[in-house]
Amino acid sequence: MSRRAWFAVTVIAAGTGVAVAAVMTWLDWRLNPAGIFRDAGGTHWSFVAETFASWFIPVFWAAGIAALAVFALRGWLAGRGGQ
Repeated sequence: MSRRAWFAVTVIAAGTGVAVAAVMTWLDWRLNPAGIFRDAGGTHWSFVAETFASWFIPVFWAAGIAALAVFALRGWLAGRGGQ
C-alpha cells in the first residue's frame, strides 16, 4: 500500500476513535453514574481521561483494521495486488 493509503487509514482510525470516544465520554460525564465524574468540587478529570482512553483505543484499532481491509481489498480488486 502507498504512503497515502496508510495515512488515510490512520486518519480514519483516529478520527473515528476521537468521535466515538468524545461522544461516549460526554454522555458519561453528563449522566454522571454514581457521581464519579463530577461532584460539588468539580469535574474529576482523571475519570474523564480514563473513560476517553477506554473508548478511543479499541475503536481506533477496530476502525483501523476495517479501513486497512477496505484499502487492501480496493487495491486487490484494482489488480495492483494491494500495493
